[in-house]
Amino acid sequence: DGTSTAGTFSQIFTGLDPGDHTIQLYGIDQQSRTTPPLFVTVNTPIYQQTTVSNLLMPPTIEIDKTEIIQGEDFAVSGTVYPNSTLNIFTEWPLRSYLATASATGDWDYTIGNSADYIPGDYKVYALAQSGSLQSLASTALGFTILATGTTPTPAACDISKGDLNCDNTVNLADFSILMYYWGSSQPAADINSDGSVNLADFSIMMYYWGASV
Repeated sequence: DGTSTAGTFSQIFTGLDPGDHTIQLYGIDQQSRTTPPLFVTVNTPIYQQTTVSNLLMPPTIEIDKTEIIQGEDFAVSGTVYPNSTLNIFTEWPLRSYLATASATGDWDYTIGNSADYIPGDYKVYALAQSGSLQSLASTALGFTILATGTTPTPAACDISKGDLNCDNTVNLADFSILMYYWGSSQPAADINSDGSVNLADFSIMMYYWGASV
């Protein structure tokens, strides 16, 4: 179901048997970025209406590049409930930053001068707060800080059919690479070369799934 302009949504489930039910919720924003799933267990007594409310969905998140020369700026962005406060974390070691979503739910934050990040692998994620509500964490995206003088890695082969590890077959290994770079602009996983690793790339991979390319 879609959200309103105020960032809210509702859904009515009818005909449920009495007992416990687990509902899985997730969101997809206009840039095809997805939230992690949110699982809610609800008990539905017979002949009664059960209402679940005040659920704050996790933010969607993407990073503008996943290989960053030490000292460069890099930016994270996404969508969330309008006017929420974003707590952005990178690790390890743990660092935190604050941002505020706009009235339309868009948010972005530029982490300036990564000189204090030593070369190596990191991850970034965010969670949202709105009033007394706090969301679960967003998807965690990986990124790598490269030593000054190195060059980001391009795709090693033709990945236009989803063969990201260049073994001539589209399978789970390629899917794992796609998920690692999800939401980024990493050329090594951007199957359709549109500048973002997202649902469009996943769709191409599924079309060629299991094929020899």
